[in-house]
Amino acid sequence: MKNRLIRSISCVLLLCIMIPTVLAGCASSGKPLLTLDDHTITTNIYQLMLAQQKGKMAYAIKSEYGSYDSENFWGTTVDIETQKTNEEYYNEIILDKAKNYLCALKLYDQLKAEKSDFNMPASYTDNIEAAIKDFITNDADGSKSKLNSILSEYGINVKMLEDFLVMEAKAAYVVDYLYGADGSKISSGVKTAYYNNNYVSCKQILIQKYYYLYEVDEDGNEIYYDDESGHILYDKTKTPAINDDGSPRLDKNKNQIYYGNDGSIAYDKKNGVKKVQVDSVSGEAVYKMYDDEKIIELKEDAQEILAEADKAGINGFDVLRREHSDDYDASDEANGIMYYATNVKYEAVSSKFLDEIVTSLAGMEIGDVKLLESDLSYNIIIKTELGSEAYEDEIYKHYFSDETYW
Repeated sequence: MKNRLIRSISCVLLLCIMIPTVLAGCASSGKPLLTLDDHTITTNIYQLMLAQQKGKMAYAIKSEYGSYDSENFWGTTVDIETQKTNEEYYNEIILDKAKNYLCALKLYDQLKAEKSDFNMPASYTDNIEAAIKDFITNDADGSKSKLNSILSEYGINVKMLEDFLVMEAKAAYVVDYLYGADGSKISSGVKTAYYNNNYVSCKQILIQKYYYLYEVDEDGNEIYYDDESGHILYDKTKTPAINDDGSPRLDKNKNQIYYGNDGSIAYDKKNGVKKVQVDSVSGEAVYKMYDDEKIIELKEDAQEILAEADKAGINGFDVLRREHSDDYDASDEANGIMYYATNVKYEAVSSKFLDEIVTSLAGMEIGDVKLLESDLSYNIIIKTELGSEAYEDEIYKHYFSDETYW
C-alpha cells in the first residue's frame, strides 16, 4: 500500500525521458534507455530488472502453469481493448520502475545539495559488498570471473551490478526520507482515503479439490511428529521395541520405538502431527487431486454451504468457516479477514484466480456471498467491512506490501 500511495501523491517525481524506439534491437548494446540530466539507466540494467521481476514471479507462475517461462502465462492477453499480453504488461511495469529509480537518483542529488539532514546512513549500503560476495560464493563457485560470465547474459558485470544495488539503496533512502519508514510521514487522512478508495476485504470458506500427501514409513503408515521438537512421537501405550541383547530399540533421535499388535510402528496420533511430503527438486508440498466423483461431491457441498451462508450473515459465516473451511486453522489468527487492492494485478505475485476474487468483491455489497471456482478449489467468499486502519495492524500488514512496482 505504501508504495502505491507514494506513486499517487508524488507529483514531484516528474520526468523528461528519452526512450529508444526499438528496445529489443539495443538490449545487448548497453545503450541509454532512460536519461534525466546526468543520470542514465541502460538497456542492460532494464534487462536485469526484468529478470529480477521474473525471478520474483517464478514460483507463482510455475505452480499454476508448470513452467515459469510458460507461454500460457506470458502470451496471455490481459487487456482485450489493446490486446496487450502479460509479457508486454510486465515490460511496462519494469519500465515504470526504472523511471522511478531515475527520478529517485535525481531527487537524491537535489536533496543532498539542499537539505543538511539528508545523509544516507551506512546501513543502506553496508550489505551490498556482502551480497556481492554471497553471489560469488554461492552462485559462481567462488569465482568473480565466473560471476561476470553469468552476468554477461544481461550485458552487465560485477561492477555494474554493484552500481545497480547502490541505485536501489539510494532510491529506498529517498522514499524513507520523504515519506518515512512504512509511510510514517504521510498523513493519516491521506492514508485512510487511499485505503478506503482502493481496498476490499473478505472472508472465505475454502474447499480444496486436492489433498496433501504426508510422510510415511516403510510400511506405508503416516508418521506423527512432536510439533515442538520435530521428533517422531510414539504411542507409549503400545509394545516397546527391544533389541536382541534386550536393550531398548531407539530411533536416530534416541527416542524409544513402540510397535502395535500388527507389528508396525505405533505412532501417537492423538498428540502428534503429520508432515506434508515435500518434493526434493521443487521444494513444494506434494498433493494429489481428488477423483472426478469426489470433486462433484465437493461442488454440491459448496453450493449447500453457499445457501446457508447467504442466510447466516457475517456472524453465521464464521461458524460455517470453522466447520467447513480447509484453511480455518491457518487463517484464524487474523479472524479470517483478507485485504486486497482493487488497483493491483495479483497475477504477478499469486494467481489469476485471485484477480477474479478481487473483481467479484469490487462489485459486491457488504455481506454479499458468492461461490467461485478455480482448478484447485471452491471458494465461498463474503464481502466484509474494511477494518479501521488495518494497514497499521501487524497481523494484516503483509496484505499492504507492494514489491511489484517499486
